[in-house]
Amino acid sequence: MNVQSKVLCCLGILAVLASLGCRHSHRRRVIVSNPSSTFAGDFQSIADYLEDPTVRVLLRNMPRNTGNLPPDVEGQFESEGEIRATSIPGSRRGDLVTGSFCFGTASGSRLQVAIEDASVVDAGAASFLEGSNDRFTVYTAFKSVQTQTSGSTCEIHEVNVFSGMRNSDGSFSDLYIGQGIVGLVGDCGALLIGDVQASKGIADRVGSSCTDDPGAQPGDPSNVLVTVENSLVTDLAVFLGNDTTPTLFVRPLSTGSFESRPGFSLYFESVQPSAGKDPQGNDLLMGEIVSGQFAPDATGTGGTVTYSIENQVGTDVFFAPMPVNRRSFDLYAVTNSGVLVPGYPNPPGSGLDCLCSMAPSIDPYVVGYYSYNIPQAISPSQTNVLFFNADTNVQVDAFTGPFNLDAGSGTVTLLVD
Repeated sequence: MNVQSKVLCCLGILAVLASLGCRHSHRRRVIVSNPSSTFAGDFQSIADYLEDPTVRVLLRNMPRNTGNLPPDVEGQFESEGEIRATSIPGSRRGDLVTGSFCFGTASGSRLQVAIEDASVVDAGAASFLEGSNDRFTVYTAFKSVQTQTSGSTCEIHEVNVFSGMRNSDGSFSDLYIGQGIVGLVGDCGALLIGDVQASKGIADRVGSSCTDDPGAQPGDPSNVLVTVENSLVTDLAVFLGNDTTPTLFVRPLSTGSFESRPGFSLYFESVQPSAGKDPQGNDLLMGEIVSGQFAPDATGTGGTVTYSIENQVGTDVFFAPMPVNRRSFDLYAVTNSGVLVPGYPNPPGSGLDCLCSMAPSIDPYVVGYYSYNIPQAISPSQTNVLFFNADTNVQVDAFTGPFNLDAGSGTVTLLVD
C-alpha cells in the first residue's frame, strides 16, 4: 500500500488516542459477527474487504459504487465533511471532519493509496478501485502504532473505504469516507474491534499523484525517466521528436511517466473533446488544440525530468469555459464569436458549433479550450461565450471576458440559470 498519510482531529480512529480536542459523546456499540483481530496485511483482494464484517457494517452506512470502468481518481486531496454514523469514542454524529489523502494511478483494479500520519505504517495491504462513469469506491487498509501518555502502545489495524463522484476538475463530491477497526494489539483504551465511522463531504484535488516519487529512477539506467503533469481538463497527447504516434496519453488533471533515451525533444497536443458523431460518422470535435514543443532535453542517463503542461504556452493563454445548464431546455454554445483568430474560422473555436446540445445538468460540461490572450489575435476583454436555446436558436445568455481563470487549468465555470 505504501502508506504516508495525515488524518486530522475527528477524521477518525487515528486521532482518538492523541486526544486532539474532539467532542465526546456516550458510548454506542456497533456489533459485528467476528470479534477477533484481523491484520491489515490480510486484505489482498476486493473479496477480502467485502467478506470482512466491519466492512459490511461500513457499507450499510455508505454507498458502494460497483463496476470495472471507474474514473481516474489520481491525485492528492484535502477533504472535509460531517460524521453520519460512528461508534468511535470521542466522536458523534454531526461532528465536522477534515483530512488529506492521496490516490495513485490505477493499474487494473489495483491502486496505490496514501493516508498521511506519522503513526501510520505500511502493513502490506493491497488497495483497490471499482466503479463506473464518474462514480468510484476505493478500499485500503493500514496499521497505526500510537504511544499513549502512560508509555504503553496501541497498534490499530484499520480499513478505509472511499465512495464518491469525480468531478470534471478532478475534485470529489458526494464523498463518503468510512473507517473501521479490524484489529487491535496492545493497550488501546476504549477502542474496540468493529468500531466504525462514516462521514459525508467533499474533497479538493490539491496536487498530483502520490506515485510521483522524487527518488524514482528509470528502470534502464541508460534511459531518462520522464514525468508529464497534465493540468488541463482534456486528455493530453505527448510525442517525441518527429513521431506522429503519441508516446503517451495523459488523462485530465493527471500525471503520466515513460522512459526515453537522452537528448529527446518533447512536444504535446491537447485532445479536443468529442460531442459525438455527425451523420457521416465523423467525430464532432470541440475547441482549439493547445500545443507546444520544448527545447531538446539535456538530462543525463539515469536521471529524471518533469514537464508541466498548463493553459499557457509561451505567451499564448487559453481558457476552458465549463458551462452548467440550469435552464429547463437544452443549450448550445458559441465561443469567441466575432473574433478572428488566425487558423480558425469565424467564429473561431466556436464551442458546440456543430449545434450539439447540452441537456440541463447540475454538473459542468467540458467543451474544450479556446484562445484567451494571444498577442495580435485576441485579448481577454474580447473573449466571450454565448448560449442559445438548442431548439429555437434564440440566444439566452452571454458571458464576456476578462474571466477569472483557475491557475494551471485555465477553467472558468459559467452558470446559465
